[in-house]
Amino acid sequence: MIVVTNVVGIDFGTTNSVLTTVDQNGVVRPWRYNKPDGTLMRTVLTFLPQNGAEEAIIGARAEELQRDSRAASFASWKRQLGDEELKQVDVFGRTKNLVDLTAIFLGKLVVPVAGSDRLRAVMTVPANAPELQLQRMRLAAEAARIDVLGWLKEPTAAAVAYGLHRSKD
Repeated sequence: MIVVTNVVGIDFGTTNSVLTTVDQNGVVRPWRYNKPDGTLMRTVLTFLPQNGAEEAIIGARAEELQRDSRAASFASWKRQLGDEELKQVDVFGRTKNLVDLTAIFLGKLVVPVAGSDRLRAVMTVPANAPELQLQRMRLAAEAARIDVLGWLKEPTAAAVAYGLHRSKD
């Protein structure tokens, strides 16, 4: 395990997502998920049928498979987590809701860092995220074996990130 502590940062975004860790030298490391060019990972979850079940995939491969007719792909569902009625989707004859999709995505996101361990995280949220969306994101994180220590509003996260890159006076 590369993480100094078992606390990570997770930006589960509507369009892009990233997991960050801090290495032993205090350097923040974003995980790129098969994106050798260093671009951000799109928030895409793709399922492929596999022996009567389904294989969940994130990262560059999930993006590529969006165009595959055998695949069931989902993107941009985060905003709908705050809707009063929780949307249901079909994945090869199995019904899943958006909390399920989020849990699967987050679980896949943290595997390279956590393995099978439980993880603690600070997660970013939109500045105007409704309470229902936060509750559902917390449920999804718990299902993915992530304890959410706190929410950091995205504008605040941007300010903190800016401050981290400035020289110390």
